Amino acid sequence: MLKQRNVLKQYLEKDLTSSTPEKLILKLFDGAIGFAKSALFCLGKNDSVNKAKLLNKTVNIVDYLRSCLDFGKGGEIAENLDRVYDYILLQLTEGNLKNDANKIKEAVELLNTIKDGWAELCGEDSNVQVGGIDNRNQVEDARRCEGFTAVA
Repeated sequence: MLKQRNVLKQYLEKDLTSSTPEKLILKLFDGAIGFAKSALFCLGKNDSVNKAKLLNKTVNIVDYLRSCLDFGKGGEIAENLDRVYDYILLQLTEGNLKNDANKIKEAVELLNTIKDGWAELCGEDSNVQVGGIDNRNQVEDARRCEGFTAVA
């Protein structure tokens, strides 16, 4: 098992270091969306500990995406994205505190919309796979709560 993890880690490191900045942004979206979807699964299993951990990872990614906004170059678009990211963070926080799946689902939908727009601007396929897992249709093993480990 350890050998498989090392191989996967090496693959992911190579994938990240050889990716364009545009693809890295898409992978960040995939990570945030994947973690949030896995948190929803944990919420359904009443696993609040792992739900909170996964939503914290989602929040960290959204915070990072928000910190990358260039208001000087992006102008009104950057300002609007900042407000949307703020709303997403609010939905994720309230969803976590109130165990409200609808708030988390809304955050996922917004992240998917932004990701799809970004992919279209960059001429990329928005169904980028991170670590071999398509985050829109995750395999059941990746959605298990106990012992959940994700690579993003």
